[in-house]
Amino acid sequence: MTSERMQRVYELFDEIGALPEAEREAALRARCGDDAALYGEVLGLLRSGIVDEDPSTAGPSAAPTGPPAREANDPGPVPQQIGKYRIKRVVDSGGMGIVYEAIQEQPRRRVALKVMKPGIASRSALRRFEYEAQLLGRLRHPAIAQVYEAGTDDQAGGGVPYFAMEYISNARTITEYASAKKLGSRARLTLLAKVCDAVQHAHQRGIIHRDLKPANILVTEEGEPKVLDFGVARVTDSDIRTTTLRTDIGELLGTVPYMSPEQAAGDADDLDFRSDVYALGVIGYELLTGRLPYDVHHKLIHEAIRIIREEEPAHLSSISRQFRGDVETIIAKALAKERPQRYQSASDLASDIHRYLNDEPIVARPPTVGYQLSKFAKRNKALVGGVMTVFVVLVLGIVGTSLGMARALASEKQEIRQRKIVEEVIAFLNRDLFAAADPTITLRRDVTVREVVDAASKSIEGRFPNEPLVAASIRMTLGTIYQHLGAPHLAEPHLTSAFELRHAELGGEHPDTISAMNNVAVAYQEQGRFDDAVSLFEKVVEDRKRVLGEEHADTLQSVGNLAVSYIEVGRYQEAGLLLQPALKAQRRTLGREHEDTLTSMHNLAYLYRNQGRFEEAEPLLREALDVLRPTKGEDHPDTIMAMGNLAELYQNLDRDDEAEGMYVETLDVAQRVLGKDHVTNLMYSFNLAELYQEQGRPEKAEPLFAEAVTGGRKRLAGHPYLGAFLVGYGTTLTTLQRYEEAQTALLEAYEILKEARGPTAAYRVKAATALGELYEAWAKPAKAAEWRAKLPTEQEAVASDPPPQSE
Repeated sequence: MTSERMQRVYELFDEIGALPEAEREAALRARCGDDAALYGEVLGLLRSGIVDEDPSTAGPSAAPTGPPAREANDPGPVPQQIGKYRIKRVVDSGGMGIVYEAIQEQPRRRVALKVMKPGIASRSALRRFEYEAQLLGRLRHPAIAQVYEAGTDDQAGGGVPYFAMEYISNARTITEYASAKKLGSRARLTLLAKVCDAVQHAHQRGIIHRDLKPANILVTEEGEPKVLDFGVARVTDSDIRTTTLRTDIGELLGTVPYMSPEQAAGDADDLDFRSDVYALGVIGYELLTGRLPYDVHHKLIHEAIRIIREEEPAHLSSISRQFRGDVETIIAKALAKERPQRYQSASDLASDIHRYLNDEPIVARPPTVGYQLSKFAKRNKALVGGVMTVFVVLVLGIVGTSLGMARALASEKQEIRQRKIVEEVIAFLNRDLFAAADPTITLRRDVTVREVVDAASKSIEGRFPNEPLVAASIRMTLGTIYQHLGAPHLAEPHLTSAFELRHAELGGEHPDTISAMNNVAVAYQEQGRFDDAVSLFEKVVEDRKRVLGEEHADTLQSVGNLAVSYIEVGRYQEAGLLLQPALKAQRRTLGREHEDTLTSMHNLAYLYRNQGRFEEAEPLLREALDVLRPTKGEDHPDTIMAMGNLAELYQNLDRDDEAEGMYVETLDVAQRVLGKDHVTNLMYSFNLAELYQEQGRPEKAEPLFAEAVTGGRKRLAGHPYLGAFLVGYGTTLTTLQRYEEAQTALLEAYEILKEARGPTAAYRVKAATALGELYEAWAKPAKAAEWRAKLPTEQEAVASDPPPQSE
């Protein structure tokens, strides 16, 4: 704003502000004519609370003192001293005050000194400023900035009030901090819950903040929030109410985008603690999505108020699917326009956030059976190997699959059978599954999902002889859950049975039969039976192309599965011929954010890495991670996988510092989210251990290799990956001169890797090489010679696999 423009604003402000309130808007509209921007600027000042409540009674003390008010970004000359505080610099300038960094001599400390701005010291503004100091002085909470002292400085003439408060070094606003630290949604919600606790502390002392916004919530370097600026807070205690500031109807205090509908209406007497709850909801919305629930920027005041009071904000899930469910429900309840529909206190909002973070049912939604069971699964994910929402898969998967099958039958006018299928599935859930998880029946509170699924697996045997599609649906879902539990060997019999039942009932051309066959092939792949997986995936791809078409999402997904199996057996050229056109088709038909598209990016990058084409792999992995972080969040398993894959690539590119940093970050999230023994966590523990081994840091590599081996024996028994883990472990043990342990690990590795092909075949050669080096270090030359003699044969065997080929 130019100085001429600013002068015009203040001339009108002075002129219109001297009129009775009922006459102000009409007079201002007449004076501004067609200049809507000028009208909005002056009206905003008139409604900002710096005009006296009753101008007709205002005496000389009510008139502005000192020079005209400056723009918010122009605090004027910096004084050397205010009161007993030596001024160092301006920290911030806005609203009613200027905040300085200052030094207090006795006691010696840095303080934030907030001083009333010259030129706006009307009677109402002075009272409001004075009460901010009084209110803050009553609050004692670690997340509220502490006030040390309040006073008046007479050097400027007219007595300019100030107060000294806790100085927060290198602080950022809550949104700036979350962005700079790239916090995931769970960490952002944790911050919000701490702010809620601080606001509740103020509410318990009768104080409504009324101006909660990110600029008034700073975060320390240690990650702790500090709520400040209670300058427009309202005290509700009866002993203070008679002396506190009272605003006229229509006077707006606060910051418009964060105002509750009732606050935007301008009736200060109609506010209660739930207005702050609403503002916390706006902050939470912005903290999670990076945007406000309403676009009121560049809107005139009356239009902004109408939007806040009448329009509904966009659902969080419309911005990112990761917020679908509890998070969206929590924020929506905080933003309810009708106060009875909101959380009734800041502590209620904080409690629901904590329930979500602890995987407990929130109170903001009905506690349905499926919802309660999904929370049970999340709370016990450490016991079930990091499985998330297993019971949702079980309940909705079985019923949903059966309903889908029923719709197919209904199209054949078999409605009676449709109803029977659904009834039988629900009966199985109630009688056989839920009972196994019910502590009142089992007399145990620590029942794990694995135990429940094991019980259901036994229960299904011999059941539904006359309803094969019911049995197939249940078998399919049990197999899927075992896959999530990292037990593909237990999944395979269920999936095979489901395929056979559907094939007999629906025929080989039915899409559900082909899907069942695809799942069997996935189980083969997860067990390391790559040749079997290749044969079955080739059949799936052929059938899906014929039945569904070449660019159907399911067809493209199975093409990717086949390509991965080709990679695992070393058929790189064929894998490339599948993956490149599949990814192109998925980008076009599904979009770059679809999970199948992202999976194909990873798969193509995996192919390039195995071919040594690292520079071509990097942009694919970076793109995938750039999509996943904002859409699914840091804690999502897909994001974790993308981070780990990028770390591996950095390792391939000899960018060790970047690789180590990314591995450490990935493992931190993976262990917390998935559990220590999850296969993803084991793989990245192994990769980081290999990096340390390559750097000659065996003392750091050994515990990571040990962790991978221990978890691998539980999750990957007989899998070539376990063999690779053991090779790394045994090699490091040799370096550490723990020869007997090294021998045990390397011999086990060699047995597992005897038939390995593709990328893992190289570890068979490594195992033989490592055994020769072990025996030589152990002073057993005969044994060393025996293993060295095996090397040419092993190398020839690996070389006889189809070689890596470039397109």
